[in-house]
Formats: sequence, structure tokens, C-alpha cells
Amino acid sequence: MLQCDAKYDVKGIQSILGESMRCFQTLQKQWPHLLCYFIALLLLLTPSRLQARVTDEHVQAAIERIQNYLFSTQNADGNWEGRYSSPKYVGGETAIVTYALITSGISPQDPRLEKTIKYLINCEMNGTYAVSLRAHCLAAMSSQFAGKLSVDARWLAQNQDGGRYTYAQPSNSFDHSNTQYGILGLWECAKRSISVGSNVWPSVIDHFQSSQNDDGGWGYTPKRQSDVAMAAAGVTSLLIAQEMLYRGRDTANEKLQDAISRGLVYLDVMARKHNGVVGVSKMYDMYGVERVALASGAKMFGGRDWFEAGSEYILKKMSRDGSFSNSQGWAGGSNVNTSFALLYLSRGRVPVWINKIQLNDIKWNNRPNDINLLTRRLSARREQEQNWQVINIASDPFYWLNAPIAWISAREEFSAQKLELENLRTYIQMGGLLIINPENNSREFSESMRLTLSKLFPRAKWIDMPSTHPMLNLIHEIKIPSSKPIRILTNGVRDLAITLPRDWGYVLQTGKSAFNYQPDLAMFNLYAMVSDRGRLSHRLTMPMISKKNTASTSEITVIRARYSGSWGQEPLWLHAIASLLHNNAGINLQRANVPLDKIASYPNAFVHLSGNEAISLSGDQLNAISSFTEQGGTILVETIGGLGDFSISIQEQLTQSLQKPSVRIPDTSPILDGKAIGGYSLVRPKYRNYTTEFIGIKNQSRLEAIYINDRPAIIFTHEDITLGALGMKRWGVNGYEISDARKLWSNMLLYYKQSLDPNAKTIVPTKSIMPDGISTLLQEQTQ
Repeated sequence: MLQCDAKYDVKGIQSILGESMRCFQTLQKQWPHLLCYFIALLLLLTPSRLQARVTDEHVQAAIERIQNYLFSTQNADGNWEGRYSSPKYVGGETAIVTYALITSGISPQDPRLEKTIKYLINCEMNGTYAVSLRAHCLAAMSSQFAGKLSVDARWLAQNQDGGRYTYAQPSNSFDHSNTQYGILGLWECAKRSISVGSNVWPSVIDHFQSSQNDDGGWGYTPKRQSDVAMAAAGVTSLLIAQEMLYRGRDTANEKLQDAISRGLVYLDVMARKHNGVVGVSKMYDMYGVERVALASGAKMFGGRDWFEAGSEYILKKMSRDGSFSNSQGWAGGSNVNTSFALLYLSRGRVPVWINKIQLNDIKWNNRPNDINLLTRRLSARREQEQNWQVINIASDPFYWLNAPIAWISAREEFSAQKLELENLRTYIQMGGLLIINPENNSREFSESMRLTLSKLFPRAKWIDMPSTHPMLNLIHEIKIPSSKPIRILTNGVRDLAITLPRDWGYVLQTGKSAFNYQPDLAMFNLYAMVSDRGRLSHRLTMPMISKKNTASTSEITVIRARYSGSWGQEPLWLHAIASLLHNNAGINLQRANVPLDKIASYPNAFVHLSGNEAISLSGDQLNAISSFTEQGGTILVETIGGLGDFSISIQEQLTQSLQKPSVRIPDTSPILDGKAIGGYSLVRPKYRNYTTEFIGIKNQSRLEAIYINDRPAIIFTHEDITLGALGMKRWGVNGYEISDARKLWSNMLLYYKQSLDPNAKTIVPTKSIMPDGISTLLQEQTQ
């Protein structure tokens, strides 16, 4: 990943950027690939030291405090009016507070909002801000308010002048702040299928393209100096107009894309002044930037996750009572500022379910709204907001991992640099699933992706998706013609990549389909599969566990046993276990690969023998297992995924070969109660929903072992703990819940550690538990 020193010269970057902006059009026309690299370079310049990470728990606590504050300031008649006396603001303060509360999870049926909603419905509003914000409220509630929403739609449509707005009725003046909110209000109405007219959207594009400054931003009015709030207004307005006007196009409007890209780069440069925070002057600015990020899918501004950086800033500035007042230098009043802060935290916090991969060598965004509109329909179907994000293929996979799916779409032959290919492989190895969409049914793209992935995963196999696959039947029944099947790259345990049979991206953006099935429904099934039926964590919750920046005091080596078959399907499964053992016991965890028939040479290691299908052990392998365990070694035998016969077949062969029974490990064993080893209590472990629902296993341990010299030398688990350790919320896995899978791994290794000679060393070539980039970024977030 490209990095630079945290003390880079912001003014120097701005100076370079200002000059570069003047040649954007030339680059776009003559050397578009250079423009793409320029944007990628700027967006990937990342400070070498990240700040201590704000957590989702911090954000949730702040949301609750802000909600309580806002309700404490509510007037007796249910509204929040009182600060503004001008007719152009009447109802506006109540509208924004109500919208913020509903967005943050307060039900419109909450008794505290009963009088509020009556007030909003009956209030006569004549200002752009007020009408737009009421439209936001009405659009967020049930269809019974569609009539009033239509009234607001007419007001907004009638009071625009060439796609521009002022405070009330059209006049000779306008500004980009009112214009943004007028457009946002129209957009909310349009999303609820209320007609707002089609002539406004071309006018919006023409205006904001013509009024964009050379630095990529916009001022409050044309020709005024750019600022963050108005740059956000310009980019958001163009993104909305693009969605409304061009969703039926097969390719993006390049001039419009250029204007949007310039605006995003301007915001990125401004964020570098404040450690990734965009819009520190007032909450209005920050919420405007959030609108940009959610509409564009932007993940990073100023080298940081925009939501993490902004949340950290907001939490520092919040008063003890949960308010954000004028005394902090922000215009708009305490309730307005506080509402903007609540909107920022609530909207940005929701789970991110899919990445859209930005490529640097070929066009990747011909359909700017394919994933955007799919995500909106998914949110509506689930009645729960979901987000998406754009990830540059050159960025470290650390930034990809809060989304379980990555979408890659193009119509040319796939091309990428070595680092980019390694990022792709790492994301998949860390549990991600890649979806390949061939635009215009491009065989060139799909075939080049197939060859690339086959090289990255030489032991994985491409197969036709069976009709029993969750993507085809988990929630909605989908029948794909056998003549054009969906193809899967599988490691025998899980899907690594899925190649779509036709161009689904066009259908997702336009809603026009010539297929006899609905791609939307298949993607909804896929969402359910990768989220364990809708159990995704919020945005700031990562599948990794932070590792303390402290020295280790001891070491354990985990050996993956190699054999002729499906060994080592998940090479990066130990990352969370390594952090747990380091943080709690000062143990440095190493991993190595050793042939199964050679493990007797390493009796001080813990051996992981895993697979999914039944195998037959050779005489040499059986002898090596016997010698290894007699010397004090421990083996864990696991069926990864929990659905094959691997562990059962090994168990049967070893009980016969060793002439020893396999018995259930008692609840009093340190492996399960954790007492004597400083571990975790797993006497009543938690299993995945799939396991309890379809396999019928409840909260009881099913671990078994062959005891040698009165110790559990060979442990058997027929339920998965590897995908759990990896942090995968995948439906169809028979195994332990993620947290308990990690605890079980920790207990077994802690128990094994007690039996080791403290001076013993395992001399074997080791491999990294986690890629260096991810490890470094994760560690820096704890400093």
C-alpha cells in the first residue's frame, strides 16, 4: 500500500493539486489511465500512524446520549420550535430533530413523537430547508403520509429555478446550500416513486459542472472561494442527478464523472488538514460530507475511514449532556447542530455489506449506481439500512474487511499489478467472497478473471453452482438456466469467488432484465448467506482482534499437517487466536506447514489436521501420529465447515490403529472450563444458528479425544472452529459461534502450553499468521 510520512506538507499537496486540476480535462480525454492513477495515488496517501480507534460501543453510547438530550429539549406541544422567527424557517428545526431521531432508531410510533408528527403534518412551511427536511421525515415513515409527501414534492419542484434554490420562492439569487437541500428533498420524494419532473436533473448537472472551481470545489455561490460544505453540496447534487438521469445508460457520462472525481479529490485534500476529518467548522459540514460518502461509496478521506475519523472528532466535541452548542463556534443552534451529529453517527454506523472494487488499469465504474441501487433495495426489503463502499484494489485489505463481499465489474481483459493481486488474494483468504460481473457479457473479462484466480488459488476448483446452493434458494427460489450456469471457485469448504453468467450489473442499475430470473433476489440470497441471515456487525466492528503492542514472553508453534488432499484450505485462520493469546498470556503464536508423516520430528508443536472429505491414512502417517503423541505432542482433528466426514474418518482409523477409544472430553477439563489455564468457560458453548436449527445441536460440548498417558492427545471436533476463528458469518457452516470458536482454540493452546518444557524450542520454518500490512495497521490502532 502507498504510504507517506504523517507530517507531509498539506500546502504542498494543495499546490500540486491546484495545478493538476487545471489539466484534468486533458488527462481525461488523452490519458484517462493517468487520471485514474492520480486519483488513486492521492486517495491512498495514508499517514503512517493511525489514531486510537473509536469503537461501535462508543458510537452507540453517544447516540443514546444525544437522543436523550434532544427529547429533553422538546416543547410541551411536541415540537422543537422557538429559535427561528423567520417564516422561511418555520417547522425546520422540528423537522431536522424528528428526522435525526427516526434515523437513529426511534420509531415514528414512539409516544414521544405523536404530537411531533401531528405538528409536522399540519405546519404550513414556506422555506426550502423546512420543506425538504419534512420530506425526509415523511419519506422515512409509512405510506400513509404519501399524500403530504406529494404536496412537498410539488412545492420543491415549483420553487426551483434551473435546478437551483434560494430560501423560499425563486428570485434572482440562489446559493448552493439551499440548492443542495432542495435537491435532497426532491430525491427523497423520487425514491418513494413520487413524480418530481424530469427537467430538473439536467439543469442540476449543467449548473454544478459550470460553477465548479479550478480546485475541484464549490463556493456558497459561483466564483466564491471553495469550502468543504459547498464542495459536499456540489458532489452530492451531481451524484443524485447522475442516479436520476443516467441509470438507464450502459456507460457513465465521462464529463460528469470527471466533475465528481475532482470534487472527491478536493474533499480528500481538505481532510488531510485535520487528520482525516472533513468539515470541522460545524456539524452541518460533517453531515454534508457523510451524504457524499454514502452516495458515492467513498471509504477514505485524508487517508482514514471517514466515519471513524468523524466519529472520533464528534465524540471529543460532544458536551456531557449530549449536545453540540453554539459556544463551540458552530452556527445553527444547539438542536440543529446536535441533530446533524446524530445523523452522522446513525447513518454512517450501519453495516457495510459489499465492496465495489476500483481498478486502476481498466474502467471499473461504467455503472455508477449498480451496487448503490441494489443496496437501497436490499435495505428496503430488510427494513434495515445497509451500506456499500468503494475500495481501491491498491489499498491494504485491512480496509476491505468490514464487508464480506467484493464486487468487481468490467468489460475488458482484467489487468492488475503484483501488489493489487496480492491484496485480492489476502482479502479472500481472510474470509472475503469475490463476485465477478462480466459487463456486456464480456467473455474476455470473465475468462481473464478465471485465469487470474486460478493462479492465485492453484488448489481451488471451478465448478457449476448446484441448485442447492444458498444463493439460489436460501430465501428466494432462483432457477438459473443450465446453459449459462453461475460458476464458483471453491476450496472445498467455502466459495472463494463467484462468476456471474451474464451482465447483472446493468440489470441492477437499470432495473431492465431480459432474464427469466431476478438478479436482485439472488443477490439478496447472497447477502443472507454471508451475513448469517442478516447478522452483520456495524461498520466499525472488524473481524480481527487488536493486538497489544507489548513483548511476548513465550511461544507456541501450530503446525498444519500436509497430506495428499484438501489440507490447509484456510491459511490465515489463526489471526484472532494469535491476538487473544498475546494479549491475555503473552504468547507469540507461529504457524508452519509440515507433512503429516514427518510430524514426529516436532513433538513440541501443536498439530492441526484438518479437511472436509474422508481420507485414508497411510502406514507412515499412522506411525508418525503414534510417535508424535507418545512424545507428548497434541493433535487437533477438525472437519472445516462441519459438514464433511473428515474428522469422523480419522477418528475411526486412529481408534483402530492405536487401540484406544475416543471419549467425550469432560466438562471439568481445563479445555472446557478454562479454570486452571487462565482461559474461558465453554462448558455451555454457543453454536451457529445453522447448527442449532438444522443439525439440532444445542449448548453442550461435543469435543472428543483419544487419551494417551492420561492426557487428551488427539482431540476431535466434528463442528467447525476454523471458519469461526477466521470471523466468518457464513450461513451453512456447522460449527461454533465466532467468539466461542476463538475461545476454544485459545483454551486448547493454553492447555497444551502447560504441558510443554519451558525451555523447549520448535525449530521449523514458520509463516506469518497475518499479512504484514494488516498486522501493522491493526497494531497501530491500539497505540
